[in-house]
Amino acid sequence: MFCIKVILQAGDTICVPIGIDHNTAVVGPAPVVALDAVKGDMLVEKWNKSTGGALAAENVASVLQSRGYRCLVEQYDPGTVMHEHAHDEPRKDAVISGRLQVGMFGKEVVLVPGDIINIPEGIDHDATVLGNEPVVLVEAAK
Repeated sequence: MFCIKVILQAGDTICVPIGIDHNTAVVGPAPVVALDAVKGDMLVEKWNKSTGGALAAENVASVLQSRGYRCLVEQYDPGTVMHEHAHDEPRKDAVISGRLQVGMFGKEVVLVPGDIINIPEGIDHDATVLGNEPVVLVEAAK
């Protein structure tokens, strides 16, 4: 067994694979708010309006840009299907409105407004707009 200690700063993220034992500890006096959650094998971050402001494309893009991402706001009509594909760079897709089903790692998850999904570089995934409402996404790439 070996141990790695990582100290994360504000805005940092870390992905711990399913089944790997790990623990966390707060270092320093500042309060810590963990925003990440695993849905299936997918890492989904929840928008934090207390630090990022109201859930709006401009606010989400600003936060993601501060993390080094290039952002584009896109709207997809109801019923839109994005067939399986991969990207050559890490991405985060943030749902501003509507519902988006994403398939990755052999699992599916439904994203709702405020969900930001991590899409690793080179990983096949697909997406489908659910319901009668268009999906507005902030698509962010490193």
